[in-house]
Amino acid sequence: MKDVNLVNTIPLHRQYEIRRWFILSMTLLGGTLVTITILQVPQLRAWYSIKKEKENLKESLHIFESVMDKKHELKQQEKQLRNKKTKLEQCTKDPKSPIKQMQMIFTACNSTIELDRLTIQKSSFKITAACSQAEHATGFMQRLSKDTHVQNTKLVSMQQHKNNQTLSFTVQGKIKKT
Repeated sequence: MKDVNLVNTIPLHRQYEIRRWFILSMTLLGGTLVTITILQVPQLRAWYSIKKEKENLKESLHIFESVMDKKHELKQQEKQLRNKKTKLEQCTKDPKSPIKQMQMIFTACNSTIELDRLTIQKSSFKITAACSQAEHATGFMQRLSKDTHVQNTKLVSMQQHKNNQTLSFTVQGKIKKT
């Protein structure tokens, strides 16, 4: 070989070696890339399907979370209602409860007496009612005085209204402690 521009050229057999090395390197590089691609594609598909499944599960989890929140809220409401129910049961079963006295007063009233106001305190009561005749008021007083839960029943006032034929009366009494 001749020198070109004072540069030593590579011998021909050396050029063939470089070309073989380059072709072999590129072939091996291409084969390696193809092999890596072949090995990675199933993994990428699996990753993609897992990602899609994860998104679907997140959506169903969101629905599940809302259902669980609703369930938790309903449990709290049930607990509050149970507490209210037990308080009401305790109030009705309590011997100091005015329910028995109110039932006694309502049974003493018949169809001729209309209750206007009922005030029950710890040891006394006051009833304001209306009736058409004075006999109905005295009958009411007698029924109240016969009851075992009541003592010292007295008629405090009685008034007749001018425009209609009704009587308003007020009864006071003491509640016996049982």
